[in-house]
Amino acid sequence: MKLHETTKKAPKELRFTLVQRLLSESVEMIVDIDSANRARGQDRAEKLELAKKRNARLDVLLFVAMEQRCLSKDAAAQAIEHVDNLGKQLHGWHLSTTSRLPLSPAQKTEISK
Repeated sequence: MKLHETTKKAPKELRFTLVQRLLSESVEMIVDIDSANRARGQDRAEKLELAKKRNARLDVLLFVAMEQRCLSKDAAAQAIEHVDNLGKQLHGWHLSTTSRLPLSPAQKTEISK
């Protein structure tokens, strides 16, 4: 919601490229997080990995949006802080999920060496 509000005054030439990509990635990340929340096991880990990748892309897009003056520095700083905190949560959730997964045969062989 905050991104929608703060990008309304973005330059017209960037509204349908950079701003649209920024908004789309943020919505897709929410969908990935919801999908991970509903999934179990390896499927959850895969969905969390997708969300982490989107989070990293959002971080870059926010920085570029700030540099191109699609976002004010204050709005970009708040959004980047929020995205960074979300990334930390996703990383912890991913570690917690993968630590509970059973080991694959390749991992068991590696451990026995």
